[in-house]
Amino acid sequence: MLPNCCSQSAIQRISSIERAKDARNATLLNIPLAATFACSLALTGLVLYAYFVIKACDPLAGDQVSNPNQLMIYFVMNTLSDVPGLAGIFLAAVFSGALSTLSSGINSMATNALQDILSGYLQEAQQIKKTFILKLLVLVYGILTVVLAYLSQYLTGPVTQI
Repeated sequence: MLPNCCSQSAIQRISSIERAKDARNATLLNIPLAATFACSLALTGLVLYAYFVIKACDPLAGDQVSNPNQLMIYFVMNTLSDVPGLAGIFLAAVFSGALSTLSSGINSMATNALQDILSGYLQEAQQIKKTFILKLLVLVYGILTVVLAYLSQYLTGPVTQI
């Protein structure tokens, strides 16, 4: 969980708080929330494991999924398919959360590139030119992200190890 607490976006959020006391309180509030999140992830993994053991099926061995990262979606599609629309709502929530995180990460990378790498070259530039370059960087990072996401289907191990 340490990378989540020390990530660029977490540091940006903490640094944007005006008073040090409020930043400390926000960081301390994050500890139980992060622990709850970690426990829910561990519990989800245990439920998946128990479900497949009780059903005595191995979707990986049966070629129903090709990657261990697909087990959660396979589980949801099989267990929630009886309730109309529930599996779709779950998948929509997963994808919207991923897109939200991805878009903020792409914007942060583009802003960091502009501020840290290109700031010396763009000192005399007008704000409209900086904004255009920032939007262009977001587009380039977005295209690169989509290409990398497409290539990730060829990875064999869990995403967390990558």
